[in-house]
Amino acid sequence: MEARIAPEIGGALLSLRYGGRSLMRETPNDVIAAENVRLTAGFPLVPYVNRIADGCFEFSDHRYRLATNFPGSAHPLHGIGWQRSWRVVSETADSCVLSYESGVADAGDWPFRFRTELHYRLRPDGLDVSLYITNDEKFPTPAGLGFHPFFLIGEQTRVQFSAKALWTNDPAFLPLKPMAEEVQRFASGWQAAAGNFDNDIEGWDRRLSITAMPENLALTMTVEPVFSWLRIFNPPAGNSIGVEPMTHATNAINRSDVPPMTVLSAGERLGGTISINVS
Repeated sequence: MEARIAPEIGGALLSLRYGGRSLMRETPNDVIAAENVRLTAGFPLVPYVNRIADGCFEFSDHRYRLATNFPGSAHPLHGIGWQRSWRVVSETADSCVLSYESGVADAGDWPFRFRTELHYRLRPDGLDVSLYITNDEKFPTPAGLGFHPFFLIGEQTRVQFSAKALWTNDPAFLPLKPMAEEVQRFASGWQAAAGNFDNDIEGWDRRLSITAMPENLALTMTVEPVFSWLRIFNPPAGNSIGVEPMTHATNAINRSDVPPMTVLSAGERLGGTISINVS
């Protein structure tokens, strides 16, 4: 197993290889030079995941407005960690620990101070990604986490997992309603090259397999219970698919039809591990 990491570009994963064969999309040099995190192999989502509608929310009797952070969208996306440089805390031949601590300069993008750690650890047959966030305020604050990997797919690649429902979207990709029948296509192995998705998955069993990948590879991804939601991002053209474990649903901070974002007490920590295993 071999991984390339760019702490200075959102703590991003640039590549993941097994025996010299790529499991995830490779990050070209021009993407690295441009610091275009969204075109890397994967990156952390913190302190919230996916979109917050119009960048507005209420918490503890205050109304907040966030700056937009994605061209062409009024909805801030994926938190702020992916657009920051992370510090290397420690590194070995098969692991590294990165950290980011928010400050005054981040207030327009997220009003609450936090600290986060990102652990990458290679194993002989896979990679563990552990992500943690700590509330650095002296009062309770909302918090969320996720990871956004892009796995390589081919014409025969299949993605398989069990879940309760797939949420349909409005035109701005905000969840609209749950459809139990729509998620059934994944139970027996959905052909990844045959569809276009950017949807939340509710009630998944926290184990996902991807088979018939390029170069005769296959993998499983398992996550700890804190990552109770999943987002599938499969653009209409391309050779990769995003499968994003998340601690809360898209725009959960503004919704009453899904569980709310976790609220951390002062100094409290939230986090867990995502394991990718070659199979």
